[in-house]
Amino acid sequence: MKIKKIRIRSFKNINDISLDLDDMNLLVGGNNAGKSSVIQGIHFTISALRSAKMHGKSANMPASTLGVNQFTFLPTQEIMEIHHRWPMTQDYGPKFDFQYLDEDGDLQDFRLSLFRGKNANISLNFPKNSPFFRAASDVRTPFSVYVPGLAGIPLAEERRANSIVQTGIAQGDANLFLRNVLHRLEKEPRHMAALCTLMRNIFPKFAVETKFDENLNQYISSKVRLGGSWTPLEMAGTGCLQALQLAAYVILYEPKLLLLDEPDAHLHPGNQKLLVELLFSLSDTAGTQIILASHSRHVFDSIQNNPLGSVYWLSAGDLVEDLDADVGLLLELGALDRFEELKSAEPKVLVFAEDEKTKKLEILLLSNGWDLEKCRFISFNGVDNLEATKIVVEYFLSMSEEARVFIYRDGDGMTPNERAWALERYANILPERSTMFISTLTDIEHFFCSSDHVAEICEIDGDEAFTIIEEVIDENQAKLSSKITRKREDLKFKILRTFEGRENIDNVIGDRVSFHYSLGKIILPKIENRLRELGHNFQSLLAPSPALRVEEIEEFEMPE
Repeated sequence: MKIKKIRIRSFKNINDISLDLDDMNLLVGGNNAGKSSVIQGIHFTISALRSAKMHGKSANMPASTLGVNQFTFLPTQEIMEIHHRWPMTQDYGPKFDFQYLDEDGDLQDFRLSLFRGKNANISLNFPKNSPFFRAASDVRTPFSVYVPGLAGIPLAEERRANSIVQTGIAQGDANLFLRNVLHRLEKEPRHMAALCTLMRNIFPKFAVETKFDENLNQYISSKVRLGGSWTPLEMAGTGCLQALQLAAYVILYEPKLLLLDEPDAHLHPGNQKLLVELLFSLSDTAGTQIILASHSRHVFDSIQNNPLGSVYWLSAGDLVEDLDADVGLLLELGALDRFEELKSAEPKVLVFAEDEKTKKLEILLLSNGWDLEKCRFISFNGVDNLEATKIVVEYFLSMSEEARVFIYRDGDGMTPNERAWALERYANILPERSTMFISTLTDIEHFFCSSDHVAEICEIDGDEAFTIIEEVIDENQAKLSSKITRKREDLKFKILRTFEGRENIDNVIGDRVSFHYSLGKIILPKIENRLRELGHNFQSLLAPSPALRVEEIEEFEMPE
C-alpha cells in the first residue's frame, strides 16, 4: 500500500493542506508554520484507527466513539481543542483524507472525520470495511512510527511484551524501547544483517550486540562498536543513536509511514547529510514513505536534489507555492521566519535590526524625525551575507512601489575609510529604495554615551559629562581593548576580507582605547551608575534627544 496524497483539514493550526506524497517528503517553514501539526495529524489518524479497533466489540465492529483515555496517541490532553480555531462540536471537527494504491494498484480514498460526541467523547466516522482501515489498525504491525524531535534513550530497559512495545511506538515513545527492538532483531539474523549494512553506510565499522536471559537478567544489555572498542548503548554518540533508532524500527516493523520531527537536531552537518542518505536507503529497502520536518539546509539540499524527494514549504498552516526565494539559503541563515513575517503585513519601511530587541534603534530613529507607525522592525543576524539580505530586501520591495528598506549595522570599530568602502560595496549590490547604514560608532548603545546626549538628559554641563565619560573609559581600558580587538577580528572575516586598506588593531586603538572605539554595551551602564553616584537625577540615558541626530538617518527618504 502506497500513500499518494494526504489532505488535513481543521486540525490544530492547519486550515486545509494537501500533500502529494513522494518516497521522501520534507516539510520546511518558520516557527508555528504547521510542520509538526501535519506530522502529528497523520500519526493521530493512524492511532485513532488503531484505538477504534482495539476498543471495538469485535474485529468487524470497531468503536465509533472513544474516550480521551482510549486514544493511544494524543497531541494534547485537551482533545476538543485540536479543531482549527475553535473547539470541536457535534457538527464540526478535523478531517483526514488519504488517497492510496491498494494491493491491485487501484487508486482508493479514505476519510476519517472527528466530531464531539456525548459525555465529552469523540465520535469517529470512517468506512469500516476499507483496506486502509484494516492496514492502519493492525495491532501486530505499526502502520506509522512517529519520532518527535531528538529522541534520547533511557539508561536501562526491561524486556517488554510486544503489545507494550507497539503501544509505546503508537504513543510516540519509540525511543523508550530501542533495546527491546534490538533484542527482537538479534533473533532474526536476516534483519540484523540488514541493520548493520545500513548503519555501515554512515559508520563503516559499526556493530551491535544485544543480550538478555530471562532467567538471569532484569534488563536488556546492548552495546555498539564504532571503532576499536564496545560501548554501552546509552553512551553512544547522538548521531549514532538517532540513526540506529530509525533503522531498527523500520527494519523490524517495515511501517508504511515514518514520521520524523527534526531528526537532525543537534547533529553535525556531515551527519545530517548521512542521515538523509540512511533515510533514502530505508525507504528503498522497506518501501517506507518518510515525512520529516527540518530547519537544516543540509537536509533541504539533500532531499531537494534527489528525484525521489519532495519539499513542501509551510507558513501559518498553509502551503507556500511558487515563491521566488532561495529557501536553502534562508534556512541556513535562520531567516525563513523573517521572510515569512513580511507576508503578514505591508509596512512602508522595513527596518533590519541586528538585535532581537529594537527599542534602542527605535529611539534613535524617533530622534531623527522618523514616523515609526510606518515602520516594521525585523531582527535579522544575516546582514553581513549580502546574498541573503538581497533576497529578503527584493521580496519586500516587490510588495509596493512605495516601500523602502533601511538596514542598520553596528560599526564594530570600523575606521572611516573602512566604513566608506563597506557602504559602497553594499550600495553596489542592494536594490534601489534600500539604504545600508553602518553606525559611525561601535554599536547602538554607543549613541547614548556621547557627552552632548548625557548633558541633555541629565541637564548638566557638557564638560562635566565629557569628564565623567572619559573617566569610565579609563577605568575599563583592559575590557574595552579586548572587546574591540575581537570585534575587529570578526570584521576581518565578515566584511573586510577583500579590503586592502584594512587597518591593524594597533593603529586603530594605539596606547589607549578612545571614545570612538569604546564599546557602548560596556560603558553605557557604567556611565549611568557613575551619574547616579554623583547625585544626578534621571531615569535612563535610553531616551530621545536632539544630540542623537545623525545626518544619514535624518535624510532617509520616508514614504508618504
